[in-house]
Amino acid sequence: MSNWPQLLANDFGFFHPGTSSVSASGLVEAPCGWDRWVDLARDQPIRPVLDLYNLARHMGFQVFFITARNAEQRKATIANLRSAGYKGWDDQDLITEPDASHYPYAAPFKAEGRRKLTDAGYTIVLNIGDQDSDLRGGFADRVFKLPNPFYYIP
Repeated sequence: MSNWPQLLANDFGFFHPGTSSVSASGLVEAPCGWDRWVDLARDQPIRPVLDLYNLARHMGFQVFFITARNAEQRKATIANLRSAGYKGWDDQDLITEPDASHYPYAAPFKAEGRRKLTDAGYTIVLNIGDQDSDLRGGFADRVFKLPNPFYYIP
């Protein structure tokens, strides 16, 4: 998913809390805090990733989403994924970081999510993400990093 409008509105800065609104023309107005951006549920799909998702679903693969977004942001994230074209998955296929999590960084949480899936009998054949934290920690046959020159999440 792409948060390009939020990045552009903030002149590529990062604000965790903060308000935001959308103009009548549909532009995100600055400053746009990350939490508010998630609530707006306006991420657009990265088209080749959505195409790969649709191919995987067509081939019969179960697809899971593991995100460092917290449980409080779950409802907006589900709505955003569906409105962006990700169809054919159940709410439990989205793994969010628990509120008041004990994980200091995203990587351990995401590795733990993959471990739980493998413990449940799944084989993770492919793991895709734009951050090293999406890919570290094992529990996947193959990993592919998408380019992201704008920010880094440990």
